[in-house]
Amino acid sequence: SVPSSTALLSPSPASISASTSTSPAPAQDKILIQFCPVGSAPLLKKTKFALPSSPPLPFSHLHTFLRKQLKADESTPLNLYVNSCFSPGLDESLVDLRDCFGGGKGILMVNYCLEEAWG
Repeated sequence: SVPSSTALLSPSPASISASTSTSPAPAQDKILIQFCPVGSAPLLKKTKFALPSSPPLPFSHLHTFLRKQLKADESTPLNLYVNSCFSPGLDESLVDLRDCFGGGKGILMVNYCLEEAWG
């Protein structure tokens, strides 16, 4: 089930809300994302989010969402990394990334920074 402290994201960046869900949902129906700042990147008030696994969302969805949360415009550099290791292609499926790199709990760790941190 989705932890009650986890915000739910909608597929559309325009309708993203930081509301929390108290109703349990099967883990495979949600993609759990945890954002971790790196370096001088600003902190988010809420770091864990859940989004639907269907329809499949691309990794670029996280860029759009995080820019909105950080109130950063398109000219501000924003680098996202999975598990402090690599930056996936913007067209990579979040479901595939979660399945391959989500660890035992199925939470996709996404590090973000305003400068390049890892090659």
